[in-house]
Amino acid sequence: MTRKKKQAPLLQVEGLTKAYGAMKAVDDLSFSVNAGEVLGIGGPNGAGKTTLFDLLSGVTPPSSGKVTFDGHDITTLRAPEICHLGLSRTFQLNAVFNSMTVRDNLLTSTYFGVENRRVPGLVFDRKARSYTDEVLQLTGLTDHADVLAGDLPVVQLKLLMLGSAIVSRPKLVLLDEPVGGLNPAEIEACAEVFSHLREFHGITIVVIEHVMSFMTAFADKVMILHHGAKLHEGPAGSLSDNREVVDVFLGTSGAADTDKSEEQGAV
Repeated sequence: MTRKKKQAPLLQVEGLTKAYGAMKAVDDLSFSVNAGEVLGIGGPNGAGKTTLFDLLSGVTPPSSGKVTFDGHDITTLRAPEICHLGLSRTFQLNAVFNSMTVRDNLLTSTYFGVENRRVPGLVFDRKARSYTDEVLQLTGLTDHADVLAGDLPVVQLKLLMLGSAIVSRPKLVLLDEPVGGLNPAEIEACAEVFSHLREFHGITIVVIEHVMSFMTAFADKVMILHHGAKLHEGPAGSLSDNREVVDVFLGTSGAADTDKSEEQGAV
């Protein structure tokens, strides 16, 4: 009987380190993410979470270590090259073109995100417009398509940043605090979009979030960082069992919220 070959992780991180002099923002970090999986990343402020995303997406070069994505060594690649291989990201802060409409933001992201392009001769083809229409519908932004991005409420702005990341049809998307600052109803609306991305579009997701009730309900597994190093990795329900995680990050009330969200089931 032929044994089925085990599929390699979509994302493999080995000994990743980013040092600024004597300080290590990311310290010898190793983990993997399988295709179709959702990995949640938490930790206190200054734990190295966004620096990790900068390293994975090519915004910042690592000091050492290796990152493999979909069979490609992307450790030293630039951000556009990594994006064209199928790994995209969002940012904590506003990262859209405020003076452009929602539709034009998405068209521009499609134009530059799918292929290696140059600014002169910018022409949006039928494929770019088709991708944009799909993402407008998926994110619920169709009615806002002709609104200037700078005039959007916070929740629509976050959905536009998500749309800009997924309009190039990535295999993996890095979401940096996608529901931070939102009220419960807005979080639920965003969670539905994220779940749809995973279930119907097969996009693998790595998400940084401080709203633990959202992250533990949405993620398959959770990794907690502290001082750039891995403090914990495991199923979301295991967080409150780790005394160090409770002391350093969750606190007593956070641990209770985590347990409650686990009992209520997935988002």
